[in-house]
Amino acid sequence: MATKNFAIENYAVQLTDSIDLGGGVIAHGTRSVRVRGIIACKGGDHLFFLLFLAPGSSVPEPSYSPTDKLGVVYLPFSDIGPYVDFLRNEQPLYAYLDSDQPQRNSISSDLEPVGEGEPRPSPLMARLAGLTTPRR
Repeated sequence: MATKNFAIENYAVQLTDSIDLGGGVIAHGTRSVRVRGIIACKGGDHLFFLLFLAPGSSVPEPSYSPTDKLGVVYLPFSDIGPYVDFLRNEQPLYAYLDSDQPQRNSISSDLEPVGEGEPRPSPLMARLAGLTTPRR
């Protein structure tokens, strides 16, 4: 059993009309996989691809190859928004890859205090953004 947990240092998002992956490591052999979006997460020498598929595409099983240092999961294209939001707004983030149970391949955040929420704008910035009205 090989597992890898790494801090995500960089990520890239690609949106496309439809890439047809006809084979290779990512496409798992000869099945046709129609990809509409790709999120690539990099940490050290490892890559984790989240491939977002077009409706009707065949859906291969997730995988992790310790030799290639590459993990892959396949998700519906309709799910890409929350993943991009998560990568943009949370830190630190980690990828978990498992060769024996690749359905556990995932990204996660670190523990945060309950109720931490997002930073609030200063009173001046809130007023400028129209979030509050000035006191009279």
